[in-house]
Amino acid sequence: MTITPYETHISVPRTARYYTLGQPTDKVKQVWFIFHGYGQLASQFIEGFNELSNPETFLIAPEGLSRFYVSGGAGKVGASWMTSENRENEITDQLGYLDAIYGKVTSLPYIDQCKIVVLGFSQGVATACRWINQLKINVDRVILWAGGIPPEVDLWQINNQYPATDIYLVSGTGDPFVKAEEVNEQEQRLQKADMNYRKIRFDGKHVLDPIILKKIAGYPFMTAP
Repeated sequence: MTITPYETHISVPRTARYYTLGQPTDKVKQVWFIFHGYGQLASQFIEGFNELSNPETFLIAPEGLSRFYVSGGAGKVGASWMTSENRENEITDQLGYLDAIYGKVTSLPYIDQCKIVVLGFSQGVATACRWINQLKINVDRVILWAGGIPPEVDLWQINNQYPATDIYLVSGTGDPFVKAEEVNEQEQRLQKADMNYRKIRFDGKHVLDPIILKKIAGYPFMTAP
């Protein structure tokens, strides 16, 4: 006789971490939420934004809730946002975690009136898209770097909620994980949703290019500061 296992779920408290760069003072004009890629740690990822560090910019890098040994067994540790296993609960936990960070950060003095920038890199693109899809606040700029927009994300809803949001679709021409055809597919989805976006292709691979990053950070917002 075969007995079928019964799957049960339980919600548990856990400790998550995030990193910040800059100081939340009255000089801050932009708050960046940056989402790392697969196998990265937030502490390492945020170091790539050192050139953006100035009194007017405050950066927050959440870390994926799952960590693992990148090479298996021991050695370098990386983090992942989620896998396909137990997908819906993974997404629910992830969004609740990010909302908690957002609430804590925006409760700080001076921060609630700042421009909000959301950047996702690689696997972090999907995380960023899911998060802004359910947020109830204004997002002023979204940077989708070397990753894909999840199929379930409602771009029409995002466009209706954030009609003045600047969107940047960024990838390297030599990226082995993001082919030109995939970039074109993402672009077509943005076009169909009538979204205001700009595509940037740079000479590079699956990396954050500091020159391109700094250039985007310097572009004026659609809405007046």
